[in-house]
Amino acid sequence: MTYAEKLRSPMWQRRRLEVMARDGFKCTECGDGRRTLNVHHRWYERGVDPWSHGDECLTTLCEHCHELRTRVDDDSKRKTGALSREELVALLDDADRARNCVDVKAAWTADASRRLERLDAVKQELLELMEESQGNVS
Repeated sequence: MTYAEKLRSPMWQRRRLEVMARDGFKCTECGDGRRTLNVHHRWYERGVDPWSHGDECLTTLCEHCHELRTRVDDDSKRKTGALSREELVALLDDADRARNCVDVKAAWTADASRRLERLDAVKQELLELMEESQGNVS
């Protein structure tokens, strides 16, 4: 069976619908749910049928984002094909460092959000105390 035939098979059609439902029938890049949606393979594994890839490999993209993502992926494949093993390892290390920065920023943002919620609660208590004390003075 050719790859094109596999993409027309009921097994792939069922898997695509599962992925689209998981993603809320919206593009995971731009959030659009009105354009035609595609299920994009973030990577391929040799010998694995399209419907057998895990959830982490598959994402829902609108036609526009899918076209852009495919162009970027194809461009990356051409560029990384010309890189040495050392350059590829360095590129992966840079990606890991960038991912760690994002994780740290997300944790910091969550912590800051919790602190702001606590400050709002303290502010509310102070306002209530002030109102009570003004009521007692009258």
